[in-house]
This record gives sequence, structure tokens and C-alpha cells, in this order.
Amino acid sequence: TVAESAKGLAGEAMPSLPSAFEDLAPAWTASAIRAEDGAFVIDTRMPHVDALGPATSAESALPGFLPPTTVAFAGGHDVGEALTRFKNLAATDPELAEGVKELEDTLGIVGGWEAVVGWMGEAGVAVTRDGEDIAGGLVVVPTDAQDAQRLLTQLRGFIQLAGAGSGITITDEVYGDATISVIDLGDLGNL
Repeated sequence: TVAESAKGLAGEAMPSLPSAFEDLAPAWTASAIRAEDGAFVIDTRMPHVDALGPATSAESALPGFLPPTTVAFAGGHDVGEALTRFKNLAATDPELAEGVKELEDTLGIVGGWEAVVGWMGEAGVAVTRDGEDIAGGLVVVPTDAQDAQRLLTQLRGFIQLAGAGSGITITDEVYGDATISVIDLGDLGNL
């Protein structure tokens, strides 16, 4: 499998996966890279892994929201559901169960696990480069805009309580028919 091959290449440097995750790696994977419209596109194929839930296929909505300075993007569909399946799987592993419980307890301050990830539909990570400046971010298309807005409103409140000295800001930008909420973590090195 892919996991066994990765372990073989990494040797002792790669820790073993908790037993709950042993069946998550596909048996094989194949990738191809091509140049298209001034960009490199990587297509990857692998067999479906039942432990990851049902497979869905849909055209990505995210590329239309990414800035033209985007140099790399990786995304997926039904991310909230996938994260919930992953968390539930981790909770069944004795090595991880306590950590999952602590995470759920901590997220209770903003409404719990479902309030944080339940509204996530398609999501991805984008990296941009503008001259010498490199930035990155998480881009999410919500399945429920009201739930996403509720979480962002709570985060705004926490940021205001932390004060301007935290360096974290949240701003909204209108882009076509969408409102893009930008959470700027400032200089993470100073946090």
C-alpha cells in the first residue's frame, strides 16, 4: 500500500500510525502533471477507501474565488463531513480518545465540533505569491452560510476581547455574488 511504501522510504523517521488509521491509505496512487493556461495542474487518481465515506464528484467552485497571484492550491469536497469521520475514527483509538475529548471540550466555547466544521463544504489551501511576499490561507465554500457567519461573528467577538495587540483581524470583501471573510493572523512569529 501507499502507507507501507512511505514507511519503507522514511524508515525510523516516520512514526507508526495509530491503529484506527491503518486502513485509510489507498492501495495505490497515480499522478500526472501538465502545463495548462500558464499553470501546472496535477491530477491524482487512487481507488476509493471505504473508511473515508462515500465518494462524491463535483466541479470545484473555489478556483473562481482565488486571487490571480495563487501559485498552488489543493482542495476537496465535503470537508466538514470528512473531518467529522476522521474525528470519530480517532475517538475509537485508545491512544487518541483522550485528545479527541479534550478537543471537543475546547471547541465547546464556540458551539462545539459541529459549529466549527459542520458548515464546511468544499475547502482547500491556497498559496499566493506577489513579488517577494508569500501568503497562504484556507478557502471554504459553506454548505450553510448562516452557520459559517455565526462562527465568524463569535470569532470576531473573541478577537475584539483580545484587543488590537493580538495582530489578528477579520475583514469582509465582496467578490461577485459572494462575501469573502478574511482572517489575518498577523505575524505568527510574535504570537
